[in-house]
Amino acid sequence: MVISKVEINGLYVVDINRYSDNRGYFERLFCDDHLKRFGLDKKIVQVNHSYTRKKGSVRGLHYQVPPYAEM
Repeated sequence: MVISKVEINGLYVVDINRYSDNRGYFERLFCDDHLKRFGLDKKIVQVNHSYTRKKGSVRGLHYQVPPYAEM
C-alpha cells in the first residue's frame, strides 16, 4: 500500500499493491497501521482481497512467531 498526499489539503491517493502468480492474486485493501500515520483512525484493522483461479487450491497458510508476527 502506497499512500501519497495531493495538493488538496486532507486528500490522499492510496495505491494498492497486488501480488500475483499463476494461482491468482492477493491484495490488502485496508491496513490500520498504514492509515493511522495519516490521521485515519477507524475501528477496521485490516481488509484483504484474494482471487484463486483453480478450484481446490490452498493459499495463504503461514506461521509467524514474535517479533515478526502480526497482531
